Amino acid sequence: MWGRVLERAGVSAEVAEANLRAVVRDIDLVAGTLLLHGLLRPTKILVDGYTASAHRCCPLTAAVWQATGREATHWEDIQAGIVAAGLGGHHHRFYQAFDTWARVEGFSQADRDGALVLSGVGRSRLVWLVEQEIVSARDGGARRPPMAA
Repeated sequence: MWGRVLERAGVSAEVAEANLRAVVRDIDLVAGTLLLHGLLRPTKILVDGYTASAHRCCPLTAAVWQATGREATHWEDIQAGIVAAGLGGHHHRFYQAFDTWARVEGFSQADRDGALVLSGVGRSRLVWLVEQEIVSARDGGARRPPMAA
C-alpha cells in the first residue's frame, strides 16, 4: 500500500533509485565500503526500521555491525555507531531514500512477524547499486551497465 501512495504522490521507480544513488554517491569511500560489506551481515535487510529480532536490520545498522564487529540492537548504540562509522551526515537522507526505493520498486515484503524486509532480488539489487556507486566514486564517475534483475 505504501508503495502505491508514493507512486500516486509522483515518486517513480526511476526517481526513487536516482535519489538513493545520489545519497550513496555522497558517502565517502570508507563509510560506503562499510555500508556495502554490512549488507552481507544480517539475515534479512529491514525496511522501515533499524533493528528487529532474528538478525534483521536496516543497511545503516548493518554498516555499524560491519564497523564494530557486533550487532547493535539498542537505539543509542545504533545512533552512536552510525555517527562513528561516518554515516551520520547521510543518516536521514539515506533512510528516507532507501525506504522509498524499497517500496516503490516493490522490493519490500512482509516477513513472518509482519516486519518489512527486502526481498532476495531487492537485496541483490541494493548490493549492486551500492557497489556501483562506490566504484563510480573511486573511479571518478565510470559506471558499468546494470545487471538483469
